[in-house]
Amino acid sequence: MSKEIELKFRLEESKIPDVMLDAWLSSFFVSDFHELRMESTYFDTPARVLQDARITFRMRKENEETRFTVKTPRGEHERGEWEVSAETIDEALPALASLGAPTLPPPPYIPCATARFLRRMTRISVSEQTEFELCIDVGTLGTLPFCELELELKRGTKAELEAFGALLATRFSLVPESRSKFARAKLSQ
Repeated sequence: MSKEIELKFRLEESKIPDVMLDAWLSSFFVSDFHELRMESTYFDTPARVLQDARITFRMRKENEETRFTVKTPRGEHERGEWEVSAETIDEALPALASLGAPTLPPPPYIPCATARFLRRMTRISVSEQTEFELCIDVGTLGTLPFCELELELKRGTKAELEAFGALLATRFSLVPESRSKFARAKLSQ
């Protein structure tokens, strides 16, 4: 299992250039920004078994690649995460199980939420031991528009992530977002 530790912030779309071109922030960039078109469909059983277990099951198209992901809660800003490349749910379920993901019920599954967005992403290195992925996402969660900045820990500690996130929040007037894309997308369906 991999553990996802990330911070999310609401970002005004008009502030995207301020973030991407900021001299102080860009001094930490390991790479240039690159873009991914993402389309996510979140699934559950007709009886909402996954919702009751607080498990998220997602299919995401990232440009031309299809990936299935299972996420489970683990604490503030943390989730268990298992991900595989697969074309269908039937192909994804055993592959996810082989990685140690929670056992999901057998099909059928029904779509329960969607998200479509453009992700601009880069890596940030604040020291030899600490690296983050910075993502700016703009699109729709269900029918609602959204714009957010994500900061995901790739190497280092949660405390370092939170400290750098606080710097970004102050510098760019960011508002923390505690709800996942899935939680927000469900509200607009």
